[in-house]
Amino acid sequence: MLKVASLKKIKKSFFILLFWSLHFFMPAQQNFFNVNTSDITDSAKLFFQEQLNFNAQTSSNTTFTWGLGHGFEVGFNVFGVNFDNRAKTFLVNDKDYTAPLGPILLINAQKAFHLNEHFKIGIGTQSGLNLTSYSKQIRLVTFDYATFVYQPTHKLKLVTGAYYGNPYFLGSGNELGCMAGFEWAIIEHHFHIQADWLYGNNSMGIWVPGMVIYFTKNISMSLGWQFPNPHTTNSQAFVFEFTFRKS
Repeated sequence: MLKVASLKKIKKSFFILLFWSLHFFMPAQQNFFNVNTSDITDSAKLFFQEQLNFNAQTSSNTTFTWGLGHGFEVGFNVFGVNFDNRAKTFLVNDKDYTAPLGPILLINAQKAFHLNEHFKIGIGTQSGLNLTSYSKQIRLVTFDYATFVYQPTHKLKLVTGAYYGNPYFLGSGNELGCMAGFEWAIIEHHFHIQADWLYGNNSMGIWVPGMVIYFTKNISMSLGWQFPNPHTTNSQAFVFEFTFRKS
């Protein structure tokens, strides 16, 4: 029993160390809050974005992206790192397939096609595996999307698109859906407002209005409030994002 208890403590310490390491060192595919902006990381540059959602749980979504040039980028994400604030423990879901699995490790890739100075199309994927100690419970997880971006001025961006996610990413509910988002620079590179929305009755069926505060041109903080779509079991939450752009 002592060995089992010690092993559990070691595993718990490892996950805590991993969690905080990801917070400080992992750079992300660019989102408003949950909808991809289809902004591509510059060639040979890194982009970092850490998102934390706070309610009964603290949920962490972190991504690393590396620009390859020619409108293409690739990286990896760690999603669904959830901490129960009351029980003071990290949560792992590798059994309940009506809810999103977590944590999950995803490879991300995105390509943007510029139609002209105001319009572009983006296509991308985030696909990988859930992290679990039991090999029989490993599942292929995927979230794929296409976006259409209209930028009438350098201060305003409008995005609409469609997505597909399998149940291991979205939980129960629709697998296909539409999404939209916008960002408006009230004071460019100082204060922006933004919001995004994903249609559906799955775990991503939410909308988030909020703001972006820039500390420098490359470092910003986003604050928002998550609202659930009607007919979902999703919860309201405070959303925090920290973003670092290497330009």
